Amino acid sequence: MSARPLREVLGATTSVVGEHLTGGLEPGERVSDVEFEDCTFERVTLVGAGLIRCTLRDCTVVESDLSRVDLTDTLVGGCTIRDSRALGVAWAQTRTSGLIAEPWTVVDSRLDDSSFIGMSLIEARFVGCRMRGVDFDDADLRRARFDSCDLAGARFVRTDLRDADLRSSVELTLDPRDNTVTGLRLDPAEALGLLTPFGIVVD
Repeated sequence: MSARPLREVLGATTSVVGEHLTGGLEPGERVSDVEFEDCTFERVTLVGAGLIRCTLRDCTVVESDLSRVDLTDTLVGGCTIRDSRALGVAWAQTRTSGLIAEPWTVVDSRLDDSSFIGMSLIEARFVGCRMRGVDFDDADLRRARFDSCDLAGARFVRTDLRDADLRSSVELTLDPRDNTVTGLRLDPAEALGLLTPFGIVVD
């Protein structure tokens, strides 16, 4: 299927199913109340734009830039993001109910300075992602997997990390006193980061 410009599709309908989309929106431009299902967004640019009260279900985003996109009240469920940038995105503004039943996957992408505060990310999977300065305060990360991710400066406070797997990720620092960590799996070297809040130096 050949790719169609996102603008062209949006001008014709509020329900988009099975489309291959490209192009994008200008910073500050807003689109509201559109449902995207089983769509592929390839080389789409939404930097500083907005998808308000929309639905993204079982969609794939590849080689796109979602940095600072406004996703207020948008439902994101069962989606895959790959080889993309999503810097400074307030994911916590989405409707998170869909994420509980439909975990999502992010692969080889940059998510620096994004916020997942209070979100349910049960069984979510992040693979090869740079996630510097990401905020996971109050998030539910039970059984989530972080494979080969850079978590430098990532914030974990009151985060549920039960049975999460972070064994191959690096630069992790968290205080086990401020989080739920039963069953959390870590690489032995990265586990030393749990000693940092206690002032312990391992030589």
